[in-house]
This record gives sequence, structure tokens and C-alpha cells, in this order.
Amino acid sequence: MAIEKTFILVKPDGVKKKLVGNIMARFEAKALNNVDLKMKVAPK
Repeated sequence: MAIEKTFILVKPDGVKKKLVGNIMARFEAKALNNVDLKMKVAPK
């Protein structure tokens, strides 16, 4: 069985509305675990 990885991107408006915690809770509720979590600011 192959290990699958998924990239999740929260757009800036989602971060501004403080939805990151709710989004992460949905993935944790489905028994998916986080391997890495980063917050980056894209250059203009």
C-alpha cells in the first residue's frame, strides 16, 4: 500500500477570518495526521 500525501493551502482570506483551526480540526476528525505545518508569506 502506497503512502499518500496531500498538500493543503489556506488562502489569505481564510487566515484573516481565523479559519485555519477549523480546517485542521476537520482533517484531524477524519483521523489524518499532520506531518508538517508551515506558514509562509508570498512575495508580492
